[in-house]
Amino acid sequence: MKEADISSLKNLLVELARIPSFSNTEQEGAMVPKILEKLKNIPFFNNNPEYLYSWKIPNDSYQRKAVAALLHKGSSPETVILLNHYDVVDIDDYEKYKDIAFDPEKITQAYAADPQITIPREENEEYLFGRGVADMKAGIAIQLTILEKLAAEENFTGNILFLSVPDEETSSRGMLAAAPKLAELKTQMNLNYRAVFNCEPVFPRFPGDREKYLYTGSMGKSVAFFYGRGLETHAGDSLSGLNGNLIIASLINKLENNLAFSDMAQGYKAPPPTCLKARDAKEYYSAKIPHIAGCYYNICLLKTPPKKLLGKLKNLASGALQEVLADWYDIRQEYLQYQGVEEDGAGNQAGDGFEISGERNDSGYKLNLSGEKVDCSNDMNLNAEKFNDSDEVNLGGEKVNGDDEEDFNGEKDNSNEVVDSIGDLDGSDEKIMSRSLKNKVLSPWVISYQELIKKAEDEQEEDISELTADLINKLKKKNIEDQEICLQITDELTNIAGLSGPGIVIGFTPPYYPPVKLQSESTADKKMWELAKKLQSSCKNEHGHYIEILPFFPGISDLSYFRLTDSAETEEVLAGNMPVWGEGYKLPLQEIAELDIPVLNISVQGYDAHKKLERLELNYSLKVVPQLLEYACREMTQPIMG
Repeated sequence: MKEADISSLKNLLVELARIPSFSNTEQEGAMVPKILEKLKNIPFFNNNPEYLYSWKIPNDSYQRKAVAALLHKGSSPETVILLNHYDVVDIDDYEKYKDIAFDPEKITQAYAADPQITIPREENEEYLFGRGVADMKAGIAIQLTILEKLAAEENFTGNILFLSVPDEETSSRGMLAAAPKLAELKTQMNLNYRAVFNCEPVFPRFPGDREKYLYTGSMGKSVAFFYGRGLETHAGDSLSGLNGNLIIASLINKLENNLAFSDMAQGYKAPPPTCLKARDAKEYYSAKIPHIAGCYYNICLLKTPPKKLLGKLKNLASGALQEVLADWYDIRQEYLQYQGVEEDGAGNQAGDGFEISGERNDSGYKLNLSGEKVDCSNDMNLNAEKFNDSDEVNLGGEKVNGDDEEDFNGEKDNSNEVVDSIGDLDGSDEKIMSRSLKNKVLSPWVISYQELIKKAEDEQEEDISELTADLINKLKKKNIEDQEICLQITDELTNIAGLSGPGIVIGFTPPYYPPVKLQSESTADKKMWELAKKLQSSCKNEHGHYIEILPFFPGISDLSYFRLTDSAETEEVLAGNMPVWGEGYKLPLQEIAELDIPVLNISVQGYDAHKKLERLELNYSLKVVPQLLEYACREMTQPIMG
């Protein structure tokens, strides 16, 4: 590129970066008129405004839109899509530099003058700092520049569809709104979508990674939630109950960084699962244990479909719950011995005792009446016998009614008002604290959200969809996020179903990103692979940079919504196990499957995205990447021969 063109591109980047288009805010939409202004400055679109599109996100409180522009010249159907997103993450970590976080030139100068900021750099690297410069205002600027150049060429007869969407940094609602429109436009304009090109910044594979990458796919993502229900009791009688936090902690201990859940595909291994949030249901201090807790997990996907993932999570949760109960039983026995009381093999302790009925788990055992481990390798099911939450708890002779329990809906617990005495704790008092499970059978259960719905409907003897829809609507009006809504809905249905602890419900929350990758048997995908190799060779021979080709972009992106296999099964599992499905969140899975377009991320060289030192390396990003993208657009809009 000529120096004048590079300077013009940098100026456009700075202009776009100055707009604080925070994701999920009213400010996000400020990018729409700016992008439309730049598009209308291109003569083709000024003369053909019918090729400019603005697609609203349905039921969006911020009235956000996806912006599209179709460069349509001649009669060729061959089309490439230039995808970008215009939202950015917050600037909370910028501290004293918040005021200039969106002024790339000022913050670059300020960082250079700050002796406390040292940035490692390679020879011939030049940086521009600021929120959004890498992720991904640079991508927008580059794509607009290439679009303008190709529009000005009389002999260019391919089609370029520029697509800029909001909400990529949160739930991708912009892309989800655009997908059906792309399918409509394909039919309406007789387009043959050959490729989707994105310009997200490179994602480092390890700390200090300086390599440059092309990505021929994008990693998927599922967010699974776990609702854990224990047994309520007073904190002074803890072994008469079961803390919900203990159940969730056991789950986290088993799932966190568990490589058995780390997908492997095309020589690439996905990062292991990690917990995004965990909490119990207590909103206020009280002397009652939090017997209800929950968490949700980020699980990266390369190939595992939702149905298989759900099965694996149920098996893991089953093992976690049984281990909790085994340890709890052993500790209870030891504690009772300190009090001078022993439960016999039938679980009887002076007329009061309990049984644990469990089923197979990862360890291959269950608890019998005495708490011993027995093999049950052929027994896979967990039943859900009802246990009455309203049973009275004996605290040294004082009665506490269990009806006043706290749940995820934030109802205040009043159990701390009823305790007078819990007896002596030295073992000499004949009043033993642990006497609350009076001959009750504890039947641990691990079920999916879909199974919970069935149990709730059986209990109600009617469809509960209207009830859950009303509750979701009320919670959304309080601006409660989808993940929290999923836990609260699950809590409500567990009460309706009459399920008492100990137990776990597993389901999914938004967002869901299908993994996308090149298919070796596809002719279109073979063309994309050939293109990637040509770009790699061109970059090395003409620009002196080596680019590694990777099968998956690890940062999660909207590229996930351009192809999907097994759409029917995916929808069945997600619709059945995601409480908010169809209530403000739903994937257009059929349209995504119909698009079925190979993707390629031609990455700019950015570092520390989403951090206060976010920066763009200018020499490669503004000089080389535009030429790679231009070549890719020309190559993939050529008529298909043979």
